[in-house]
Amino acid sequence: MALMNFKKGTITITADRFLVEKVLQEGAFHKSLKQFRLPNEQQQAMLRALRTLDVDLALAFDGETILGYTMILPPEADERWSQMAQIKVLGVIEVAIPLRNQGLASALLTKILGARSYEKDILISLEYRWHWDLSSVEGDSSLYKQLLQKLLMKGGFEEVLTNEPDVMAYQDNFMMARFGSEITSEEYLRFFELAGGPTTNLLR
Repeated sequence: MALMNFKKGTITITADRFLVEKVLQEGAFHKSLKQFRLPNEQQQAMLRALRTLDVDLALAFDGETILGYTMILPPEADERWSQMAQIKVLGVIEVAIPLRNQGLASALLTKILGARSYEKDILISLEYRWHWDLSSVEGDSSLYKQLLQKLLMKGGFEEVLTNEPDVMAYQDNFMMARFGSEITSEEYLRFFELAGGPTTNLLR
């Protein structure tokens, strides 16, 4: 558990499974956490995922108000990424509007990556323009992309080229991956073949 001090008080950031479940049960999402679902619906979806899937969650909260979250979870069964047991997906990192641009997203990412060892895993992040709150950058999707890439690079992610149709659907969509230190050369090769990008992916 970590604490961050802001002008409006102290925010707790945790990836402790017991505490995360307790906060999801007893707290409430900030009203601005609605980029993907209505706040209550997203909160209940995360609680179900925590109880039924191999998922790690990190929350930022102040008292009973949940101010931000992120998660790492398995790929969907019908996605190509499910063909490798080593692959896990970094889900959305969402922060309440009043607390954006203050380092909370970075703190959430750091917390979830430190929740347990991912040295045998390949973590991927699939970023789509239609998921982004572009109002925060006056509609500039290229700037938003740069900010997201900078955030993910702090967590050890690097860009990966892919022929994934959703990624290729818009020029600012992108994919990044974080390779654990115990990933073998054979696993690297299989992953890049699965990604389907050009051979420049293999120049590591």
